[in-house]
Amino acid sequence: MGVEYQMNIKKIIISLIFLSLILILGCEKTIEVPYKVNETYVEKEEYTTLVQYEEQEEYTEPLKYEVIEAKKEGYLDFLKFNYLTKGSVKVKNVDIETGDFIVEQTFETLNDPPVTNKTKKRITAGETLEFVEIYDSDEGEDVRHTYKIIPNGITKFRTVTKYRNETRVRDVEKVREVIKTREEKRSRFS
Repeated sequence: MGVEYQMNIKKIIISLIFLSLILILGCEKTIEVPYKVNETYVEKEEYTTLVQYEEQEEYTEPLKYEVIEAKKEGYLDFLKFNYLTKGSVKVKNVDIETGDFIVEQTFETLNDPPVTNKTKKRITAGETLEFVEIYDSDEGEDVRHTYKIIPNGITKFRTVTKYRNETRVRDVEKVREVIKTREEKRSRFS
């Protein structure tokens, strides 16, 4: 009986260990455990940038000219029996373009207010034209004669570089902390 008894005790102990393992493993429970993770994501982001661009810009350039001669002379008009002052301005177009020129001639005396006359003529490139104005004056009267030349402007274009603010969109990679869960098995006794 001694050996048999010991064998029975061993069987009982093994059975108890086996039973305990079954109880422990059978008593497990599954729970969700939270944990933190850094997650990368892409977000659209607006931004403003300075953008260079070229544009055709219109500008006016006056015609180039030379005054060849400007003079004043008095004379007697025999047909009307009247004394007159003649103002004369010779203008040469030295530009490569044909254009209009306005010559304003002003006559002024001590007794009379200034009188301005305008004449407009088209002058081709390289051509010289005379602008003449007549002023009714008295013989011996001191007449002051001045003139102003107004050349027509030629419209030209030039390319200019300009800048403007422009709103654009770009993808930006960002990181955020996310809480996730995982399943863990635990003993029902803990």
